[in-house]
Amino acid sequence: MRIPLLDQLLRRLGGGRHADLEAWEAKHRLTIAEDLRKIFPLLPEAPVFVDVGANLGLFSEALLAGRPAARGYLFEPVAELFERCSERFAGDDRVRIQNFGLAHEPGTATIYKARYNPGGNSLVHELMFDKREVSEVVDNPDHVEETVRLEVFDEFARKEGIERVDFVKTDTEGFDYRVLSGMLGFLATCDPLPVLMCELMNEEYHPFWDDQLAVIERLYELGYKEVDLTGMNKVQDIVFVPEGR
Repeated sequence: MRIPLLDQLLRRLGGGRHADLEAWEAKHRLTIAEDLRKIFPLLPEAPVFVDVGANLGLFSEALLAGRPAARGYLFEPVAELFERCSERFAGDDRVRIQNFGLAHEPGTATIYKARYNPGGNSLVHELMFDKREVSEVVDNPDHVEETVRLEVFDEFARKEGIERVDFVKTDTEGFDYRVLSGMLGFLATCDPLPVLMCELMNEEYHPFWDDQLAVIERLYELGYKEVDLTGMNKVQDIVFVPEGR
C-alpha cells in the first residue's frame, strides 16, 4: 500500500532500517484496521484466506486476531520480509508462509525494493521508475533489486489440494492484476466465490490499466458484482463481492 505522506516521513528518517520499519508498521496498522472493518462482516467465523504480498504479516495477524479459527496461506517473495513474517508466526499452525510471489505464469523476476518505504516493493518496473507527473516515485529513487520466484495460484492450489477459500487479499504494488490472472482458473471452481480485496490503480496512474481492466471483467463474468471504478483514488483497495452477498 502506497502512503505518500509516510513515504516523506521515512525519507526524512534517512538511516535506521529498524526505525523505518517501526514507523511504517505503526501507520500501516491503521490502514489494515480500516480495511478489516469492511471485510469482517463478509467472512465466516473460520475462514480460509490467502494473503498475497504478506510483507511483515501485519494484515494476516490482524485478521487472525478477529477470526481466531481462520487458516491462511501467505505469499511473500522478498527474502528479508519472508523471514520476518515467519518469525511473527513461528509455532502458529494456522498459517503457511511461502517464499515466492504469485503471478500469471511461473518463473523468476526482479522486484524493486524502495529503501524509504518497506511496503513499496514492486515487480512493475514502469511504476518504480515512473517519470510522469502523476508518479509517486521520488526524483532519485533509492531501490535495491532482488530476484524472486513466482508461481501460479491455480497450480499451487491443485498441488496443495485447496478446494475452498473464503477471502483473498492482494497487495502487490501494481502487480495485482497479474496475481488475479493466475487465480482465475481456481476461482472458476469455487462455489461460493471468495470475497476479494485487491490494491488497484486508476486509469491515469496504472501503466497497464487495460490489462488490469480485462482481468476485472473476467471477475464479473465469474459472478462478482460490478464495482464503479470511476473516481477511484490513484491507489485504492477495492473489494469484490460475489453476486447474492
